[in-house]
Amino acid sequence: MKVNIPCWMVVTAAVSWLEQSAHAKTIREGTTVKVSVFYESLCPDSQDFVNTQLAPVWGTFKEGELQVEFNPFGKANWSIAGTHYDFTCQHGDMECACNMAQACMLKLVPEQKDLVPAIHCMMSNQPTLGEGCLPAGVHVEDLRRCLIQEGETRLHKLGMETHNLDPALNFVPWILFNGRFVSQDWENSLSNFKDVLCTNYLQNTDECKAYNTHKKQKIYF
Repeated sequence: MKVNIPCWMVVTAAVSWLEQSAHAKTIREGTTVKVSVFYESLCPDSQDFVNTQLAPVWGTFKEGELQVEFNPFGKANWSIAGTHYDFTCQHGDMECACNMAQACMLKLVPEQKDLVPAIHCMMSNQPTLGEGCLPAGVHVEDLRRCLIQEGETRLHKLGMETHNLDPALNFVPWILFNGRFVSQDWENSLSNFKDVLCTNYLQNTDECKAYNTHKKQKIYF
């Protein structure tokens, strides 16, 4: 018996197949990954991850291979006070100010090659609003203007993204790989971020090929 399948079902199935094929190809290639880090500026665990894992490892890869998305909000919360947002942060009001400064840094420094070193600088010198971490071409006045005019709304936006995480954040830093939370990869990244990347996400980059060869030869422990 001939079965007529609606055209829209055929198109939907084809699009879904193409998307899955593209995703699978990306995974097989193992040459790029987006890592999203949800953290707090004054949290010791967050500082340790950015300073000893993320920033040093990021510097070993070619441009575009390891893309980092920063979200400096963590376990903070907010209430609405008139026309303003009133933030409460795990490590006090100073952390709220430093988180807000990093939210502005994300706007002022869009290029990864400048942003990752800038965030690393801030996380290595906390508490700071980042005046001494600005890359060339970005001025202290720009940072101050952003803090005054946009700081609250930018931090609130990061807070909304954090509160919409599924599964919900219960520790910082909280790490996603290509938009997905993988518990084992998150946990292992806190102590050996590069191994997680080279095992599961960037295995076909030159850096990881060398790393994995050395690992097999027990050069890395």
